[in-house]
Amino acid sequence: MGERVMNDLSEDILQLEDKINSRDDEREATNAFLAEMRNGNTVRKTKSDDKEFKHSRDVLTSKRKYLRQQGKGNRPNQADPITKEEIDMLYQKGLLGGGNAKSLSNTVFLNNSMYFGMRSRTEHEHLRWGDVELKTTSSSERYLEYSERATKTRTGVNSDSRAFPQRCLRIKEIKDVQSRCTCCMLKSDL
Repeated sequence: MGERVMNDLSEDILQLEDKINSRDDEREATNAFLAEMRNGNTVRKTKSDDKEFKHSRDVLTSKRKYLRQQGKGNRPNQADPITKEEIDMLYQKGLLGGGNAKSLSNTVFLNNSMYFGMRSRTEHEHLRWGDVELKTTSSSERYLEYSERATKTRTGVNSDSRAFPQRCLRIKEIKDVQSRCTCCMLKSDL
């Protein structure tokens, strides 16, 4: 197939709004289509800066701008923060709390994410004994203290150390509501 015919076909396909809008990954689909047309259907590999594909590139660029304006960028579905009402509902339904092993595991995961900033499952898996400690103040208040260990990039071997100490966060014990107390959850999880 000649480059002129291929260019005309790609322009026609890229300009069809309804087909592109019906896809979830519009930008990736249009890029993949152009790459496939360039690489698979020509005798020679075409460069992205060829004069033959100028109009197709312009159409694709304008389509990207349009999609960005519509809010369909790289991450269109940003997660909303969890509210206090949603947490209360999870406790009422028994999905959080110390009632059974699954709800206890969910609660520890949520508390680690919210209070210690652990974001992925991998961070929870790499958590080791002694990273979270149950401590007591001089006024006999209990709290949890999380001390971050060395990371992949900061091993402590070279002089590239932090200007501040590693993250050390504290969660105080909630004496009023024992079913939601993080310290009590940790003690029952042990």
